[in-house]
Amino acid sequence: MKVTSEAKRKVVNIAKEKAGLELAGWITVEEAAEMLKLTPRRVRNFLLSGRLAAMRVGRTWFIQRKDVLDFSLIQRTPGRPVEKHKLTPKFK
Repeated sequence: MKVTSEAKRKVVNIAKEKAGLELAGWITVEEAAEMLKLTPRRVRNFLLSGRLAAMRVGRTWFIQRKDVLDFSLIQRTPGRPVEKHKLTPKFK
């Protein structure tokens, strides 16, 4: 069964109500992914690694909009990080 985006929005609104917090400056992973031009999975990886701060309510992550904007200013190089031993020349 495929969940529609409208159903997801309803669940997010319910989570915001249950949290009992003022979440005006907070956005979801999907919204952050759109702002950063990344996939939601990549944003979740940043959350789990601690590179991007967030709050979790149930199964939904909430990220402060200003944190996403600050994160977007960081220069990131695409692809995997280069391992240190590959940068140094090998001598025999």
